Amino acid sequence: MIQKVLKVQNVGRLRRLGWGKGVPPAGKEVAVYAENGSGKSTFVATLRAARDGDAGPVLERRSLPEVGPPTIELLTSKGRVDFVGGAWTDSLPTIEVFDRTFVTKNVYDGREVGPDQREGLYRLALGEAEVAAALAVNDAKAKKKAADDECKAVRARIDQRCSEIGTTWEALSKVTPLSAPPTELPELETRLAALAARPDVSGLPLVAALPQMPAIKVDGLQALLNETVETVSAEAMAAVQSHIATHLDSQGESWLRQGVGYVGEDQGCPYCGQNLVGSPFAALFPVYFGEAYRHLQERIARALGRVAPWDEWATALARTQASNQRARSAWSQLTSLPEPPDAVPIAAAATAIATLLRELMLDKQAHLLDALGGDHRVGRIEAEVETLRGALDAYQAWVDEASEEANRVRADHPGELARLRARVRDIRAALLAGTPTMNAEVAKLNEASQAAEQRKTEVDRAQQFLDAREASRTTAFVDHVNDALAAFGAGFRIQDLKGKASATRVVADFRIALADAGRLLHHATVAASVSKGNAPRFDTVLSEGDRTTLALAVFFAKCTTSPSADRIAVLDDPFTSLDTGRRATTIQHLNALTRSCAQVWVLSHDEFFLRDALPSRSTTWLTLTDDNGTLGFSTWDPQAACKTTYARTLSRLEDFLARKPGALQAEDAWQKVRPVLEAYLRFRFPKAWQHNEWLGDFIKKGRDGNPTVPLSPLEIDQIATWSGWANPAMHGDPHDANPTPSESEVRAVVQAVVNFVQS
Repeated sequence: MIQKVLKVQNVGRLRRLGWGKGVPPAGKEVAVYAENGSGKSTFVATLRAARDGDAGPVLERRSLPEVGPPTIELLTSKGRVDFVGGAWTDSLPTIEVFDRTFVTKNVYDGREVGPDQREGLYRLALGEAEVAAALAVNDAKAKKKAADDECKAVRARIDQRCSEIGTTWEALSKVTPLSAPPTELPELETRLAALAARPDVSGLPLVAALPQMPAIKVDGLQALLNETVETVSAEAMAAVQSHIATHLDSQGESWLRQGVGYVGEDQGCPYCGQNLVGSPFAALFPVYFGEAYRHLQERIARALGRVAPWDEWATALARTQASNQRARSAWSQLTSLPEPPDAVPIAAAATAIATLLRELMLDKQAHLLDALGGDHRVGRIEAEVETLRGALDAYQAWVDEASEEANRVRADHPGELARLRARVRDIRAALLAGTPTMNAEVAKLNEASQAAEQRKTEVDRAQQFLDAREASRTTAFVDHVNDALAAFGAGFRIQDLKGKASATRVVADFRIALADAGRLLHHATVAASVSKGNAPRFDTVLSEGDRTTLALAVFFAKCTTSPSADRIAVLDDPFTSLDTGRRATTIQHLNALTRSCAQVWVLSHDEFFLRDALPSRSTTWLTLTDDNGTLGFSTWDPQAACKTTYARTLSRLEDFLARKPGALQAEDAWQKVRPVLEAYLRFRFPKAWQHNEWLGDFIKKGRDGNPTVPLSPLEIDQIATWSGWANPAMHGDPHDANPTPSESEVRAVVQAVVNFVQS
């Protein structure tokens, strides 16, 4: 406990602050009243500096102009803690301070929750040990990354050397090192180079078999040539043929054959209409063009049609033979395919057969009654076919032999190349493994791998410790913050609080979740960190009062989740920007602090708040008084001060209305309207007020007809109007658009309020 503030000199406004004579030591609950600008915030800053043993906050608040070094003397239940000679003699680590610095360091700064605030919040939520654990995890991860990077760098160098000889580290690690190359290596490398220079056999063409010879039956040919039409007499044939030769062209026979088919019962010529009865030629036409004749003509025509495939086959033969010759040339770089048989006899025989067949069929067509089966050309065809079959068999034997050789080379070439490459690669790998440079790299890799594995173990161990602590502590902290927000009646909660570590700090990420009647709206959340663009963000979702409420909830959660019997809680104006209900809730939490802490200090410029905040009879009531330039802690009567403050404030408003020199400005007068109105109503109707009730509660009682508020509905409405008009001056966000009313408007309202309280 802090028993006395013996001295604070040359620190900001506190040039000479001491403990007044006759003032008893501070007790468990301490209420300090001081006007704004009197130095109470500077005093709170010195207590924070004493907690941290930090000289900086004291030295940077040196009084100007300087008349001496900063000096602080605190008397605690455990002895003296002084600041002298630019340093603290000891520290007070159990102090917890709530003030503007706490808010900007741990919750928000102006409009945003930046990295500094999120770092402070994480420390509050988890404590220094867990922050150290999180940093240890991050440090272990950084060291593991460095070890992994070293492994990768060494491995990359090894892989590069391995790739240069066509092997891998895995293969290299399995070979037996060689200190000198074997004598066979030069020969193997020469063979490999020669083999690798050969073309890719998979793309080389194979020789192909010749197309199949068209079907031919010599005995069938001979039978067709011997066939005739015995029913046609030689004289009829000669007479008709003479008639055709004399009177018709080359198509005459065909024309006559077609006309005979159209002779009807009237025996009229189908072309000229002449009666054919008695015509010697007409009688011969049916015989000449009878069924047997037509059948023979058709068979000879079909036989002529079978000559064309022989022409096509001769062309295909030439094409296939040329292609095979090109394939043989392509394979010549890898092997020597056998010389193919002479292609001339095959082509000549095919051409001769086609020519002989065509001649025979045309002759037969011209002499249907002649038997040509004994023609010498039939024998020539038979001889050519036999010659051709022998040549084809010989050529096919060559195709089989050449294909076998090509397939053998195609199968053996890749395998031989692969085996030779593998042998050369293994020798080179063994030579590489035996070099001092590679031995040194392998040693580095093993060392780096062991270090990386060790770092991984350290990371896992540190992470397990942190996870076990972080999950439970953040959950408890968030629960207590949200419990406090619920007690304050706030329309939001926090969620998803978790740590995010960097190289030098750990920050807290969390989200603001709006609530409706205590129920979280999970679809309506915003990140606590700065939002980009026009998205809703921390300062647009929460009002100034909401942000102050969140800061108080965080402070109370810190004190609750990290209880300490030696804690000294110090709060500087904790109700700023809070409405009536939240001021009452703040008082409830302060009362809870007095039960869990060794000592609670509350400093405020609002005597009414102080009077109600620490109502215990054991409270030490103090104020800062100026005695001939010496500022000191002296005893204070809250009841009398509240009355005196009312009278003083009312007098200042009257001076404002009278436009006296040094009177309040319009904005200051605007801020005084509600305090003087509330103080008047407290004095006039004391039974209508509980210690934790404010003007809003009074107005509600009046509208509900509570007998402790004997005012007319018109008067209650007027009080509510004045209160609503003055609210922005008491609780407004300095960043919000709440312009000060015009001076004429302020004067009108102030006059009405003064008239009301003086009536």
